[in-house]
Amino acid sequence: MTTTILPAQLHESATSDGASPSGPGRISNARRILELDGLRGLAILLVLIWHYGHDANSVAGHPWFSYIKDATGLFWSGVDLFFVLSGFLIGGILLDQRSSPNYFKAFYARRAFRIIPIYAIVVGIFYLAVLAGVPGRIPGSSEWLFRPTVPWYAYATFTQNIRWAIGQPGVPTWLGVTWSLAIEEQFYLILPAIIWFVPERQLRYLLGCAILAAPLLRLFLDLHYAHGRLASFYLMPCRADSLLLGVTAALLVRHQSTWSWLKNHRRLIASSSIIMLTGLPYFVLFNQDHPIDSFWISTIGFSLLALFYFSLLLLALLYSDGWLGRWLRTSWLRALGTISYCVYMIHFAVLGLVFAIFRHKVPYAVTLGERGLVLLALAATVAIASLSWTIFEKPLLKIGHKVKYAR
Repeated sequence: MTTTILPAQLHESATSDGASPSGPGRISNARRILELDGLRGLAILLVLIWHYGHDANSVAGHPWFSYIKDATGLFWSGVDLFFVLSGFLIGGILLDQRSSPNYFKAFYARRAFRIIPIYAIVVGIFYLAVLAGVPGRIPGSSEWLFRPTVPWYAYATFTQNIRWAIGQPGVPTWLGVTWSLAIEEQFYLILPAIIWFVPERQLRYLLGCAILAAPLLRLFLDLHYAHGRLASFYLMPCRADSLLLGVTAALLVRHQSTWSWLKNHRRLIASSSIIMLTGLPYFVLFNQDHPIDSFWISTIGFSLLALFYFSLLLLALLYSDGWLGRWLRTSWLRALGTISYCVYMIHFAVLGLVFAIFRHKVPYAVTLGERGLVLLALAATVAIASLSWTIFEKPLLKIGHKVKYAR
């Protein structure tokens, strides 16, 4: 089984997803924190390098390429950066709007207009292609893109990740990217109610307990369940530490006392990040390409990665006036972050179709010409996503944001 490791890009909108935290903490006159757009761009860049570079290219005849593959061995964790970002952005919105009388209505309306349309199109095209007999007409596509999968209603209810976690076969690469959307949609069913009903003082303890519980749950599943590593990867409670660390960051920057403490200790946070960055490849990876193959990744590794990306998020805010902030605000990285949701949803489909049409095989480049096909797929993915953002996604976001949070 091919492990599909992809993020779910969560954008509230062009006007509120990167909105500056309100309250006494992170004081800013800007409507958006531009560094967060850059972090989204970084997250999808990591995933593209992993799938279009690391996974889709052979090292045969190019020993030097093996060093590049080793250096990018943790780039699959772009998904974990997206989880932390999702928790920060969505948690921040909910914290800011918790007194709104239409809190739930506005949140879910905006989420629906952001997530559902692209998701429905990608899933719908998959089933239409199967009904039209595309797998049989394009040699090389059935082995990768169009493998048999779980029933359609699992995708309609965002429960495909649960079926894969219990070992049910059927992860066609076209739809394999949707596991993280399922995790986040399930997270959305719980987080708004928690923030609405739990007082802030108790919320801090609840977040801390849940963050600590996630690696313990993964360890228990790994030791006592036949499909423990699948469950640790695919189930929402097992990945809650990444999401809730983002929510914790949103809570921290909204209080003057904690924000001041973070500002005064930002060098300590930077030093801790460097230590984690240099240690992770040796402690977590152990030459395993996929997290499901590693006991360390499937237990404590996800938490270590989440902590690293949590600190990176804080550093992006704390050093907005430094080189990190300037780099994250570069136009090309922010532009990539803007279109990252569609890039995420379609990039496997485009890569698979390009190789099936031109080489009748699964995407694995051996020759120079096939490496050129990888670049062609990358260009097509970015072009389609850019067009989608302009003519489809952005107008839908405006419709969704007509449902405003009441005061």
